[in-house]
Amino acid sequence: MSIPFIPNWKEATLFQKYEYIDTIGLFFAAAGALGIGKAFSCSGQNLSFAREAFEKVKGYESIKDHISGDDVLLMQLIKNEGFEIRFAFGKETHALTKSETRPGNFLNQRTRWASNEKSQISLNIEFYLYLADVFLLNVLIIIGLLFVPLYAAGAWLLKAIGEYVILRRGIKRFDLNNKSLSVFPLWAILQPLYITIVGIGGKLHLFSWNKKPGTGS
Repeated sequence: MSIPFIPNWKEATLFQKYEYIDTIGLFFAAAGALGIGKAFSCSGQNLSFAREAFEKVKGYESIKDHISGDDVLLMQLIKNEGFEIRFAFGKETHALTKSETRPGNFLNQRTRWASNEKSQISLNIEFYLYLADVFLLNVLIIIGLLFVPLYAAGAWLLKAIGEYVILRRGIKRFDLNNKSLSVFPLWAILQPLYITIVGIGGKLHLFSWNKKPGTGS
C-alpha cells in the first residue's frame, strides 16, 4: 500500500483529497485482484521482489524499451515464471508518497500509467481485457448520457454504489483515513470523464516525462 501524504486533512486542497481517494482505490483493486488469485497490477512506489525471481526473468532486459510500466511489467514477467505474487497487508509495510499539487501533473502521470495497456496483451491477456472493459464501460456511460441518459445514469449509479462499497471496505481493511469518503461523490461523478480522458491519452501517448521541480512522480 502506498498512500499520498496529507499531514492535515482539513487543510488539504480538494484536489489533494481527490488524488488520495483515487490512489487508494487503485491499491484496493490490486489487493482485491490478488485476493482471488489474479496478479493484475502493482506500483513501484512500494514494491519488493526476490533476487532469484529478478534474475530468472533477466531483470528489466526484455522491457527496457517500454516507455512506462516497468513495475507492473516486471511483476507480470515474474508471475509468468511461476513465482507467487502476494499483497502486503500489514500496516508496517505501508509507504507514503508525495501528494501531487497540480492537476495537470496528476493527469500526465495517470496517462503515462495507462500507456502500457497494450504491453499486457502478451504478458497477461486477462488483465488487458479487464482494462479494456473498464475503459469501454466509462466511455459508454459518457456516450449514453447523450443518447439514452436514463439508462446511462442508472449504469453510472450502479457503478458508483459498487465503488463506494469497495472503497469503504478497503479503508477499513487497511485502517486508513475514513474522512476521505467525504470526497467520494465528486470522485464518482468525475470518474467516467477522467477514465475516458486518461485512457485515450494513454493510447495516443499524450504525456511527457518532464515535470516541474518538487512535484510527484
